Amino acid sequence: MTVTLTGNLASGSCPLPQAFTVDIDGTDFTPTSMRCETSSVLLWLLYRNELAAGLGRLGYGIEKTHADGRFEIAGVSREAIEAFSSRRAEIEAAMEARGLGASTDNPGIAERAALMTRAAKRDIDRDQIGGVWQRQAADLGLDAGGLVAGAVERSGGIRSSDRTRDRDRADGLSGPDGHGPEAAPDPPPSPAAEAVAWAVAHLSEREAVFARTDLFAAALAHAPGAVAMEDMERQVAVLEKEGVLHGVDLPGAEASLATEKTAGGERETVALMHAGQTRGRALMRSWQVQGHLNRGPLTAGQKDAVTLILSAKDRVVGVQGYAGTGKTTMLNRARVLAKRCCMQHLSAYVAAKDMLRSGRIEPPTLRTFNLTAT
Repeated sequence: MTVTLTGNLASGSCPLPQAFTVDIDGTDFTPTSMRCETSSVLLWLLYRNELAAGLGRLGYGIEKTHADGRFEIAGVSREAIEAFSSRRAEIEAAMEARGLGASTDNPGIAERAALMTRAAKRDIDRDQIGGVWQRQAADLGLDAGGLVAGAVERSGGIRSSDRTRDRDRADGLSGPDGHGPEAAPDPPPSPAAEAVAWAVAHLSEREAVFARTDLFAAALAHAPGAVAMEDMERQVAVLEKEGVLHGVDLPGAEASLATEKTAGGERETVALMHAGQTRGRALMRSWQVQGHLNRGPLTAGQKDAVTLILSAKDRVVGVQGYAGTGKTTMLNRARVLAKRCCMQHLSAYVAAKDMLRSGRIEPPTLRTFNLTAT
């Protein structure tokens, strides 16, 4: 089997609509829906997905080995894989000798280690090296000929068009003969629908808004070789039309998506905020708060947030900040000052992170709240 990859995957440039082509034994698989803004992670996943699909069409089994979509050919032992991965062994040894950790944890350093350990190219006797590999495979119990023969038998002359026909059948567009709709009371979800649904559930559990590229990457990693990019794009368009997903195109969240459950929660929060505007009582005057904060270690932004919380007459006050900007410290200071004004407790999810981390209560996720609401 010959696999050829053409195109530029390393850089972020996209000079052509088709960023790369995978050629498996003379058959081209080009993702026509590739966009210039596609992330490099998604590019690699698209390549691996097409490779897995091509191997499946040739009759080889696929075994997913990592959550990010990496896979191996079924029937090849881990011992054989590691024995023939001599370059990986060299890279790992070089990193270990320098105390740089594992290659999987430091991919950037691993790339530099690969360049450092790469030997100069030299002419080799292919017949001689082939004989060495055959003896090595025999010692490892790897029957390459048997793997190929089994794949040929399983493939049974599968044509490249069969993958599209199988997708159409799963979508209810064609029957077993490929010509007419098949009468089925409850057809199973298509591979694309299943993969996209899994990716949406996985991403929305921890993120209110997620990038389209992250959605496609998660779906491809879930089931290598099972779905095509164009099918996933079609499925996402269907979910957007049905209102299950909503497009988000805001500064910092361009070309992103959010679920209807998330949007509904946001609408409820905004409605609660509007309903509570000027309906409460300020705990302190702003000048009083500033007097307590003048000698404190808070930043200007933290002081403004504490002042807003304690001097506003709204029942709901929102404070937004990036990770690590000191929201917990700010809320702790607001709590201390609020207690001085006879307020017994200031409830805030961010302020409770220390208690969550201590293990006394289970930290909830967005999915937990969604399941509770339903």
